[in-house]
Amino acid sequence: MAAAAVGIGTRLARNYLHALHEKPLLTNVATGCSLGFLGDVVCQVAVEKRVAADFDFKRCFAMTTFGAAYQGGICYMLYSYYRRILPVWAMKTPLREGLGSTFIDNFVHVPLLYTPVFFWLTGALRGFEQDEISKQMNGKYVESVKACWVMWVPLQMGNFSMVPPHLRVAVMQTGCLAWNVILGYLANAPF
Repeated sequence: MAAAAVGIGTRLARNYLHALHEKPLLTNVATGCSLGFLGDVVCQVAVEKRVAADFDFKRCFAMTTFGAAYQGGICYMLYSYYRRILPVWAMKTPLREGLGSTFIDNFVHVPLLYTPVFFWLTGALRGFEQDEISKQMNGKYVESVKACWVMWVPLQMGNFSMVPPHLRVAVMQTGCLAWNVILGYLANAPF
């Protein structure tokens, strides 16, 4: 039984790596979609203890769409640029590349692009008015960015320092399963 499970896992991993090689954007978007959906379902059912009648389908749709479009699509395209904009000295060792890319990702990308897009896109997809989205973002922005730094600075340091570039989005997306639960909770908790 265990050998069969290992064999299935090995085949799935091999097929996933093949898909990442052959169709990287599509594979990353599909992964982001799946993890956005799963993260919000876990958040609503396991963390928030919602019953089926109280499940927020608009929120789940918004989180799934954000996972697909941003975490899967935009991050796939954006991560390849980090190596291009780092100074030459930062590319001399994997550790320096990791530090530089982690800095760009967490202290430029996240506060200036990722977090505002998250609140605006998910809010709009849920049917919120512009003033509601602004109020939610203003009330949750600092908390969301700080939580991001706690989780993502160490994870991305390892990711950008040790993981081959073609697998970085996949590693980030694995972390996104946990992050989507955290972000879904933070963004939807009362303030």
